[in-house]
Amino acid sequence: MEGKEVVAIEEAAAKIRAAAEVRESKSFKVMARTDARATHGLDEAPQGEGELRKVAETFKGVPLIANIVEDGKTPYLGAKALEAPGFRIALFPVSALLAVTARLEGVYETLLKGEGLPASEPRVTFQRYNELIGLGEMLADAAAIKGKTEA
Repeated sequence: MEGKEVVAIEEAAAKIRAAAEVRESKSFKVMARTDARATHGLDEAPQGEGELRKVAETFKGVPLIANIVEDGKTPYLGAKALEAPGFRIALFPVSALLAVTARLEGVYETLLKGEGLPASEPRVTFQRYNELIGLGEMLADAAAIKGKTEA
Protein backbone atom coordinates (compact mmCIF):
# COMPACT_ATOMS: atom_id res chain seq x y z
CA MET A 1 0.00 0.00 0.00
CA GLU A 2 1.29 3.42 -0.90
CA GLY A 3 1.45 6.44 1.39
CA LYS A 4 2.20 4.45 4.52
CA GLU A 5 3.93 5.87 7.55
CA VAL A 6 6.38 3.97 9.71
CA VAL A 7 7.18 4.55 13.36
CA ALA A 8 10.81 5.12 14.31
CA ILE A 9 12.82 1.95 14.91
CA GLU A 10 13.32 2.99 18.55
CA GLU A 11 9.54 3.12 19.06
CA ALA A 12 9.03 -0.22 17.31
CA ALA A 13 11.78 -1.82 19.42
CA ALA A 14 10.22 -0.42 22.61
CA LYS A 15 6.85 -1.95 21.66
CA ILE A 16 8.47 -5.32 21.02
CA ARG A 17 10.34 -5.17 24.35
CA ALA A 18 7.12 -4.23 26.18
CA ALA A 19 5.26 -7.20 24.64
CA ALA A 20 8.09 -9.58 25.54
CA GLU A 21 8.27 -8.29 29.12
CA VAL A 22 4.57 -8.81 29.88
CA ARG A 23 4.18 -12.24 28.34
CA GLU A 24 3.46 -14.86 30.95
CA SER A 25 5.15 -17.78 29.21
CA LYS A 26 8.34 -18.02 27.16
CA SER A 27 6.46 -20.40 24.86
CA PHE A 28 4.35 -17.40 23.79
CA LYS A 29 6.28 -16.00 20.84
CA VAL A 30 6.43 -12.30 20.04
CA MET A 31 6.76 -11.66 16.32
CA ALA A 32 7.41 -8.32 14.67
CA ARG A 33 7.17 -7.25 11.08
CA THR A 34 7.60 -4.13 9.06
CA ASP A 35 5.89 -2.60 6.06
CA ALA A 36 8.69 -0.12 5.64
CA ARG A 37 10.02 -1.12 2.22
CA ALA A 38 8.30 1.74 0.40
CA THR A 39 9.54 4.37 2.82
CA HIS A 40 12.88 3.00 4.04
CA GLY A 41 14.24 0.73 1.29
CA LEU A 42 15.64 -2.82 1.42
CA ASP A 43 17.11 -2.41 4.87
CA GLU A 44 13.52 -2.42 6.13
CA ALA A 45 11.55 -4.75 3.82
CA PRO A 46 12.31 -6.90 0.76
CA GLN A 47 10.97 -6.83 -2.78
CA GLY A 48 12.02 -9.53 -5.20
CA GLU A 49 13.45 -12.98 -4.62
CA GLY A 50 17.01 -11.65 -4.63
CA GLU A 51 16.19 -9.28 -1.80
CA LEU A 52 14.51 -12.08 0.16
CA ARG A 53 17.70 -14.13 -0.21
CA LYS A 54 19.78 -11.13 0.91
CA VAL A 55 17.63 -10.74 4.04
CA ALA A 56 18.00 -14.45 4.80
CA GLU A 57 21.78 -14.29 4.33
CA THR A 58 22.11 -11.12 6.41
CA PHE A 59 20.11 -12.60 9.29
CA LYS A 60 21.30 -16.20 9.04
CA GLY A 61 20.36 -18.05 12.24
CA VAL A 62 17.60 -15.56 13.16
CA PRO A 63 14.05 -16.95 12.93
CA LEU A 64 12.66 -15.18 9.87
CA ILE A 65 9.01 -14.62 8.97
CA ALA A 66 7.69 -13.82 5.50
CA ASN A 67 4.36 -12.02 5.22
CA ILE A 68 2.96 -12.90 1.80
CA VAL A 69 0.00 -11.05 0.31
CA GLU A 70 -1.40 -11.91 -3.09
CA ASP A 71 -0.65 -9.12 -5.58
CA GLY A 72 1.61 -7.47 -2.97
CA LYS A 73 5.12 -6.20 -3.51
CA THR A 74 6.88 -9.12 -1.81
CA PRO A 75 7.18 -11.97 -4.31
CA TYR A 76 4.34 -14.46 -4.04
CA LEU A 77 6.15 -17.62 -2.99
CA GLY A 78 4.86 -20.68 -1.19
CA ALA A 79 6.05 -21.74 2.24
CA LYS A 80 8.35 -24.44 0.79
CA ALA A 81 10.07 -21.95 -1.53
CA LEU A 82 10.56 -19.53 1.37
CA GLU A 83 12.00 -22.26 3.57
CA ALA A 84 14.97 -22.84 1.26
CA PRO A 85 16.63 -19.45 1.87
CA GLY A 86 15.86 -19.61 5.61
CA PHE A 87 12.37 -18.30 6.36
CA ARG A 88 10.88 -20.43 9.16
CA ILE A 89 7.35 -19.04 9.10
CA ALA A 90 5.29 -17.92 6.12
CA LEU A 91 2.13 -15.93 6.80
CA PHE A 92 -0.62 -15.69 4.20
CA PRO A 93 -2.92 -13.29 6.08
CA VAL A 94 -5.53 -12.59 3.41
CA SER A 95 -5.44 -15.67 1.15
CA ALA A 96 -8.65 -17.19 2.46
CA LEU A 97 -10.34 -13.80 2.66
CA LEU A 98 -9.58 -13.04 -0.99
CA ALA A 99 -10.82 -16.45 -2.11
CA VAL A 100 -14.01 -16.18 -0.05
CA THR A 101 -14.64 -12.65 -1.33
CA ALA A 102 -14.51 -13.89 -4.93
CA ARG A 103 -16.90 -16.67 -4.01
CA LEU A 104 -19.29 -14.26 -2.28
CA GLU A 105 -19.32 -12.02 -5.34
CA GLY A 106 -20.36 -14.97 -7.51
CA VAL A 107 -23.05 -16.15 -5.10
CA TYR A 108 -24.59 -12.69 -4.68
CA GLU A 109 -24.49 -12.13 -8.44
CA THR A 110 -26.54 -15.32 -8.88
CA LEU A 111 -28.97 -14.34 -6.12
CA LEU A 112 -29.41 -10.82 -7.51
CA LYS A 113 -30.44 -12.35 -10.86
CA GLY A 114 -33.31 -13.95 -8.99
CA GLU A 115 -31.81 -17.41 -9.15
CA GLY A 116 -31.23 -19.66 -6.18
CA LEU A 117 -27.90 -21.24 -5.45
CA PRO A 118 -27.65 -24.39 -7.61
CA ALA A 119 -27.72 -27.66 -5.66
CA SER A 120 -24.42 -28.60 -7.33
CA GLU A 121 -22.68 -25.54 -5.83
CA PRO A 122 -20.02 -26.53 -3.26
CA ARG A 123 -21.14 -25.52 0.21
CA VAL A 124 -21.44 -26.78 3.75
CA THR A 125 -24.82 -27.74 5.12
CA PHE A 126 -26.54 -25.35 7.52
CA GLN A 127 -26.02 -27.94 10.27
CA ARG A 128 -22.29 -28.09 9.53
CA TYR A 129 -22.07 -24.30 9.55
CA ASN A 130 -23.66 -24.24 13.01
CA GLU A 131 -21.12 -26.83 14.17
CA LEU A 132 -18.22 -24.83 12.75
CA ILE A 133 -19.22 -21.64 14.54
CA GLY A 134 -19.90 -23.52 17.78
CA LEU A 135 -23.59 -22.60 17.93
CA GLY A 136 -24.39 -25.36 20.44
CA GLU A 137 -21.75 -24.12 22.85
CA MET A 138 -22.83 -20.50 22.39
CA LEU A 139 -26.47 -21.38 23.15
CA ALA A 140 -25.40 -23.36 26.23
CA ASP A 141 -23.30 -20.42 27.45
CA ALA A 142 -26.19 -18.00 26.84
CA ALA A 143 -28.57 -20.28 28.78
CA ALA A 144 -26.10 -20.49 31.67
CA ILE A 145 -25.72 -16.70 31.76
CA LYS A 146 -29.48 -16.25 31.60
CA GLY A 147 -29.91 -18.75 34.43
CA LYS A 148 -27.43 -16.82 36.62
CA THR A 149 -29.10 -13.47 35.97
CA GLU A 150 -32.53 -14.85 36.79
CA ALA A 151 -31.38 -16.45 40.04
